[in-house]
Amino acid sequence: MDGFFQYIRERGTPLDFFSWHTYADVATSLIHADVCRGCLDKNGFGHVEDILNEWNPCAEVKLRNSSKSAAWCLGIMLGMQRKSTSVLCYYDARIGPSSYAGLFNPDTWQPTPAYYAFKSFGEAYRLGQEAECSCEGKGVYVMAATDTHKKLLLIANTNEDAVSCELSIASSEHPVSVKLITDGCIYQEVPLEIKDGKLVLPGYTCAEIEYQ
Repeated sequence: MDGFFQYIRERGTPLDFFSWHTYADVATSLIHADVCRGCLDKNGFGHVEDILNEWNPCAEVKLRNSSKSAAWCLGIMLGMQRKSTSVLCYYDARIGPSSYAGLFNPDTWQPTPAYYAFKSFGEAYRLGQEAECSCEGKGVYVMAATDTHKKLLLIANTNEDAVSCELSIASSEHPVSVKLITDGCIYQEVPLEIKDGKLVLPGYTCAEIEYQ
């Protein structure tokens, strides 16, 4: 990559965009984003758009119907909100026997848990405005969005073990519903208790919390 940038810089070749791939886990993929942006900046291409045009953290057939694939996919999407990468193209969404085809079961044509991770992110995206949100936990990724009426908080626990989340939000905010993606619950509303602002999420779990 350094050699490529040096070559085009020395020849004054214009660079419209820089595309890259990753099939690594969530944390490593986010490091890859930093490395790509660092190389662009170092070589005088700080203005150039970088596009992640192939990614899939769970490209294994055995993980296709697992909540791990959902948590890791949502984790990458939430983590990349804090990066300069402008477009993420998941590989891929076909219905077929390929290990990369992670959104549909090729035998039943039914959506997998990872599909619902994209659906959850889409619900937040459609609200149109990201709200300030941060997380200090390792392997836990968050994002909040609103349209001034509906408010969503997305959480991805990419760890194998359960985590206890302490939610710090305005005292006037009250959860309306909680939807989970786990191995036993595929994007369904559950009577999950949030007591004193604390929520326990099982390992490899996605949570979509709506507030009023």
